[in-house]
Amino acid sequence: MNEERKIVGNLKGTILRIPSILSNNRTVIAVLAFLYLLPLGTTAGTSPVRALLFLITQIMIFSLLAMSFDLQLGRSALLNFGHVALFGVGAYFMAYTLDAGFLPEPFNAIAAIPYPLTLVLAMMIGGFLGLIMGLTTSRMRGTAFAFIALAISMFLYNFYAENPGLSGGETGLGVPTPDLIRTAPFYLLFVALAFVFLAAFAGMVILYLKKRTDSIALILFTPIMIVFTAFLFLFGTNIYGPILVFYAFLGMILLFWMERKRRISDPLEYVEKTFAMKGEVETTNKMTTYVIPFIIIIITLIGLAVTFGTNIAEMVSLWIEDTTTFYYTIPVQFYLVLTCLVMTYFFIRRLIASPFGRMVTAVAQNEERAEALGYNSYRAKIVVLVISGAIAALAGALYAPFIRTIDPGTALGVEVTINAMLYTIIGGIGTLLGPILGTGVVVYSELNLVDFITEGLGLPGRLWLVGLGVMYIFIVLFMPLGIVGSIGRRAGSIKESLRQLKFGRFEFGLKDVDYWVFGFLGIMGLFFFLVEDPRFLPIAIGIFGFLGVVGFFLLYIFRGEISSRIRSYAKKLRFARGGD
Repeated sequence: MNEERKIVGNLKGTILRIPSILSNNRTVIAVLAFLYLLPLGTTAGTSPVRALLFLITQIMIFSLLAMSFDLQLGRSALLNFGHVALFGVGAYFMAYTLDAGFLPEPFNAIAAIPYPLTLVLAMMIGGFLGLIMGLTTSRMRGTAFAFIALAISMFLYNFYAENPGLSGGETGLGVPTPDLIRTAPFYLLFVALAFVFLAAFAGMVILYLKKRTDSIALILFTPIMIVFTAFLFLFGTNIYGPILVFYAFLGMILLFWMERKRRISDPLEYVEKTFAMKGEVETTNKMTTYVIPFIIIIITLIGLAVTFGTNIAEMVSLWIEDTTTFYYTIPVQFYLVLTCLVMTYFFIRRLIASPFGRMVTAVAQNEERAEALGYNSYRAKIVVLVISGAIAALAGALYAPFIRTIDPGTALGVEVTINAMLYTIIGGIGTLLGPILGTGVVVYSELNLVDFITEGLGLPGRLWLVGLGVMYIFIVLFMPLGIVGSIGRRAGSIKESLRQLKFGRFEFGLKDVDYWVFGFLGIMGLFFFLVEDPRFLPIAIGIFGFLGVVGFFLLYIFRGEISSRIRSYAKKLRFARGGD
């Protein structure tokens, strides 16, 4: 009986913590809800979303690689030139498990391992190789560690290059798509997960409106309501679904006004209990706290199911008719890679915040002092290399069936390490979102810079490398800590200034609870801009127009600070020239 009460108590505590979890991760939940929503807009035939899903999947795979590299360089100060070896062993192991003809007997028995388990085994192999690197090189420091690790990766590269029977040689190995990815139950599993994130998104918006009961919340919420409904109209197959979701948004606005009225009538804002006029104790309003939010979330999910029900049914019927079609595998691979990226992100965030993560940071900043305090720096580095190796191998295991052909150059070439280093530096070393953002910027630039140079500027396409180099130099000069790192360095002072924004008598102070709106609108605008369909361009212009107006307003508010900084920079420049 006590055990049952304990289980019920733990379950109740977990449920009660859900609002705080949603409130503390607004931007992450908003972005993930949109990413999980995207594949629902794909149809059984050609779709404007499908090409973008393929590109985003590639970015997410290399984001995993960059996150594993940043875990070594940014958190442990370990520059590993041989990081590609961890990626390559995962890729080749996955290739061997998907085709029994790659390895001789009895080694080809690994092809009988079910696909989800092969991902775990690939991570274990990558962690084991990271352990070997740690045991052999972790007592070295600086360039010695970097080049010994590079020697290990070059050994693996030469071994595979000299054995084309194992590596496929220059033509590479053809990697088949895992059978599980072609099954409808696996697809429906991710669809259910998408609806969970969408329900969390709706709950997060409700909590936001209940907490931010002033006119600013309604101003920021209105473009979210319009753009989200427009997305459902464009990609859905049933007009009644977007109408239901729009009604759910109107219900959120109604809840906002009810909370606003209660807050005004009760300035003390008691949450759990308020004392009535008769001296009695009045409990929390269950209608606005539980009933109405629950009804809004249910209406939202029903509306989404109606909107994309035909697409989901067509995808399932496509699997029944032809399991080999490539149209079907792209959204499923997107979901799989996205889920792995989400799990890795939260794992690394929890690891960094743990006592072990703080110990690793202390060792990276001053190893001698950390050892004097009793920390074992050698053991900490080994653990980091094992974890990083497992994540890098996961990226390789996901990359092999995605790209469908691997060779020693693409899986074990030193260019992979250079790219991972570039992603991390561009995004920001030692930041969680930096490697992801840096990967997106670099990968998209490499794929589309040629078209921009030839069609937009009218220059020869061979100059794309020059344009890429100019972009890198610009980021390094003006954002020495990377995109996320440079912004994060000034985040505290910027937020404090935004809290005190005023326009005449009108107070427009932005709080921490408001920033998810700009993140969600930004990713939606970027999506509509990148989809090659002129129908979506007006929506993208509208989103960026709204963000541009907000940005212009901020420039107007900060005009004094900006002008003072420009004058200060000009004085320093004149002084430097005079000194020369």
